Amino acid sequence: MSSPCITTLYRLSSCHSEHIRFIVQRGMRGNSHGIPGWFQTMIRHLAKRRDPNVEKRNTYSFLGHLMGFFLDLGEGAVMDVDRLINGGIVLIPYRRAWTALMFLRRDRSLVKCLLTRALHALPDGQEVLRLWYDDDMFPQTQCQLPVDARVKEGFERLFPGSARNEAEVMNRAKEFADREHIAPSAFDVLFFGDDRKRRQR
Repeated sequence: MSSPCITTLYRLSSCHSEHIRFIVQRGMRGNSHGIPGWFQTMIRHLAKRRDPNVEKRNTYSFLGHLMGFFLDLGEGAVMDVDRLINGGIVLIPYRRAWTALMFLRRDRSLVKCLLTRALHALPDGQEVLRLWYDDDMFPQTQCQLPVDARVKEGFERLFPGSARNEAEVMNRAKEFADREHIAPSAFDVLFFGDDRKRRQR
């Protein structure tokens, strides 16, 4: 079973990356309702947890499940993903995974529209959507900064000598964001704007 949401994602994937196309194809095979069905099942599962220490880290757990289900992980990543699933804080430099989480959780425009349409026909779909956008249930402050060469260069330019590699950039971004009570991924917009201005000069 497909949906306008999945059709749109699949068409977009052909314009960007075989990596994205692989994720969409696997999601469509892995559940009778495709990716929306997997999303619904996962949100329900995480929302039922009653351990307050783990519940506060549901966003990390969701990312771990997302990576574990959709990606072919190398042996070295399995332990990190398992820690994420169990609510651990692991700033692993999987840029695409953090980017996917950033858009799924924080974008309130196109991505939210796609999620709303995808979940509309499923049982309790709107309740699942409400839970997903509940900051107490899935804190968006756990959306870490996806780091690529552009972000690393921009970070070094704005904060000279503060980070030498991708992992350090993620850690420093988290430190800054924790002080301001915002999501570390919010820095991505800052670096994107800075990079565009430099190209226009």
